Amino acid sequence: MYQRFGLTLVVTHDCNLACGYCYAGRKFNRKMADEIADAALRRAVASLNSGGTLELGFFGGEPLLEAALVERVLGLAEELAHRSGLDLSACLTTNGTVRDATAWRVMRHPRMNLALSFDGSLKSTTATGLSVCRTTKISAFALA
Repeated sequence: MYQRFGLTLVVTHDCNLACGYCYAGRKFNRKMADEIADAALRRAVASLNSGGTLELGFFGGEPLLEAALVERVLGLAEELAHRSGLDLSACLTTNGTVRDATAWRVMRHPRMNLALSFDGSLKSTTATGLSVCRTTKISAFALA
């Protein structure tokens, strides 16, 4: 049994950008199955001592493409943590370009810490000579 346990769920391998310099490799549309997410979460909770801390991370691809899954798993994590006497912290790594209502709820969740991946200005990113990210309805550069 542990006092602190970190679990990172790769909720999708898909991404809404196609950055040639991305370290995460080739993107493809594969979502984590609900059963896998739930089993991993329950296993993590069972590995903690009462009073311990579950550090729950969401990663991808772009995890907010599966914002409904993240929202559901986060709710289950809160329920299990409460029942087991655990603290819960959550983190999500995102490119910041998915902005539907569910994504906003996830990003604004009181337990959620966000890690935004901004690589620089459009000019400096283009200057790398690598392929530039394909455009979306909102440019990550416009958010800066």
